[in-house]
Amino acid sequence: MGKYSIIIIIIFSVIVFSSDIFAARRALLVGIAEYKALPATINERIVSDLRGPIRDVDDMESILVSRFGFSKGDIKVLKNQEATRENIDILFNNWLVKGTDPGDVVLFYFSGHGSTVPDENGDEIDRKDEVLLPYDMVPDPAQNIIVDDEFGSWMRKFKNGTLVVIFDSCYSGGAYRNVGDGVSYLEETSAMRPRFVPVTGYKPTPAVKALPRGLDDVPPSVIFLTASRENQLSWELNTENGFHGGFTFALAEGMNKLPAPSYEELFDYAKKKITDTLRLPQEPQLVGPKNIIVKPAFNIAPLDVSLPAPSVKEEKVMVKIEAFQKGSKNIKIEELTDKLRSLSYVEIVGDDYFDTLVRGRIEGGQYHARLINRIGDTVKVPASADADKLAESITSNLEYIYIVKQLARVSNPDPAFRVDISTEDERRDFRVGENVTFTVSCETDCYLLVLNLDSEGNVYVIFPNKYYRNNFIRAGSIQIPDESMRRNNFNFIFGEPVGEETVKIIATLTPISLEDIGFEEFEHLFDPAGRIKVPEPTRTIFVKKVVENISSGRFVWSEDTIVIRSHR
Repeated sequence: MGKYSIIIIIIFSVIVFSSDIFAARRALLVGIAEYKALPATINERIVSDLRGPIRDVDDMESILVSRFGFSKGDIKVLKNQEATRENIDILFNNWLVKGTDPGDVVLFYFSGHGSTVPDENGDEIDRKDEVLLPYDMVPDPAQNIIVDDEFGSWMRKFKNGTLVVIFDSCYSGGAYRNVGDGVSYLEETSAMRPRFVPVTGYKPTPAVKALPRGLDDVPPSVIFLTASRENQLSWELNTENGFHGGFTFALAEGMNKLPAPSYEELFDYAKKKITDTLRLPQEPQLVGPKNIIVKPAFNIAPLDVSLPAPSVKEEKVMVKIEAFQKGSKNIKIEELTDKLRSLSYVEIVGDDYFDTLVRGRIEGGQYHARLINRIGDTVKVPASADADKLAESITSNLEYIYIVKQLARVSNPDPAFRVDISTEDERRDFRVGENVTFTVSCETDCYLLVLNLDSEGNVYVIFPNKYYRNNFIRAGSIQIPDESMRRNNFNFIFGEPVGEETVKIIATLTPISLEDIGFEEFEHLFDPAGRIKVPEPTRTIFVKKVVENISSGRFVWSEDTIVIRSHR
């Protein structure tokens, strides 16, 4: 074979393997915060405009351009009054569908309210069709809506390329966490709002009636990412930068941080963020062909960017205190505010970006208070006749939040290896009396430190422990507790008081000395189960020492966190 043949083969190979570079990319981004005809209540249910969709759309547009090879001209944006049903229909079909060639990637993104209507053709198990609500929708009788069967007919017009669909909206359900056959309800706060509006009186148009069954099934050329299950609410929440759709916020962070993510990796990142950092009661969904979802997102390796160094900034707990109610009056509670403000790790705030909200009433000469996180999870505080005792009761919960915030800052955006902690069936919610077993997986041999923070602010080291005093583990998976631990009654059984717990794993390639983090003779700290219990006066100091060691630059490390809850 001559030298010219070799050159031709090399050129041909470059063309074949670089074909994705020349693939077209187009996006239609829809964000609706303000609706044309949204009443204050529907069927006695309070509804409202949203505050996050415009910011969601702006963030998505910026990331697509800066990280994923889109140009400004590749992206059409519809905001608020521009996002009518007709405009969405026209742009979806004329901008996204027409002219799509093999290898092209197009994106449809929607951030706004969703709903459900009765299933008219019998292709839904729950007898409900999911609905997107454009700007000009009418809730009663339902008009100008986009039913899932109709949207499915739009998706099936794609004959070439890949269509990526992202919905940050919701379809039904209530404000609760699933716990087996029961529920734990969430209390309403000003930092959260659902993306759901009930619509009634729906009569399908002749065009929708004529559609065949099963059009809402995802076609083989489509990747479909949704913020929640069909029977769940999706939420927007207040962040440091204002309101965002929770799913968009998590997805955008992954798009910014992950060096070269596939669609599946982006989804996994967002789902983990939703569940264990934002703690939202929704389960994002991914549907798509396995051979496509593992490809680099949008057919291009993102541009190289310098990732931020792991952050270990100490943060205070932001507490908002509402005026207590006494009869029909609101009573100011300056005394309680002063007591909590005196805590070195507490900051009293007045806006809707807080870590915990103190809400309650005065009755029978006693304070009856409860603590509510941004999501609406509630912890009741024992009734007390004076502010000092009430503040003492609140303090353990605030210390838990403080420790969680410090450990959350131990975050490595680009670790040299990965570790993962999970529970069976990926559960996060359990009833009192149930057992939980953790599975820890690591890509390489490492030294493992596993910390457990319970709902009362207690800190435990659960690995190493009395039965595994050496914390070196081989690559692969281990269970905590394993059979050996269980034989010695080392079990994790949920008991009172109920509430949230955090488990943090830190893996290093060289060992962290227990002596360096305050355990010179850790054997005397074993509790009856064989765990190391950090003494109460030193637990915040202990956490600071862990953070200081990890941030010292002496370790190659990785981490993961899981949040679990117990319910009666």
